[in-house]
Amino acid sequence: MCVAARAFDLRQNLIAMSKINWEVKDVMSQHNSYIDVFLREVQIFRIRLEEISTGIPISGEVLQLLWESIAHIITHTLVQGFSEAKRCTNGGRALMQLDFTQFLSKFEQISALRPVPHREYVENYVKAEHNEYSSKHLYGLVSCACQNNKKTRQRLIQLIEELEKSAQR
Repeated sequence: MCVAARAFDLRQNLIAMSKINWEVKDVMSQHNSYIDVFLREVQIFRIRLEEISTGIPISGEVLQLLWESIAHIITHTLVQGFSEAKRCTNGGRALMQLDFTQFLSKFEQISALRPVPHREYVENYVKAEHNEYSSKHLYGLVSCACQNNKKTRQRLIQLIEELEKSAQR
């Protein structure tokens, strides 16, 4: 996991994601450029692995673990970036899904991982499903989903705070 984490500039990717306008009405057919950055970094990682493997044999099990670790790190980074959106429309959620779908298709080609581990984690977040997300992630969902309804937003934030308190007990 450490090798995979050092191979990517996750902070820069999160900064790039924070600049995306998730308040779109219509989704274009083009994904956002931060996906290209992730994929370029994945491609560079693959090239480096191939160079290393010419001198030092890397077992299939090690390669599998490396690619699974990369999938883990990137998918969790994507959820983190999505959760930091201040405002988001349904079109914005569709754009998140488009970006992730583009990432998955190219990542599968580069890594040969099928299915990509942790894909459900991102898909469920974008669809606002499941309970494996941190309070910060849930706050991001509430902010996006209830941007025009302050009363509902406050009630949901209060519910998240209560859940957080009960979990700490």
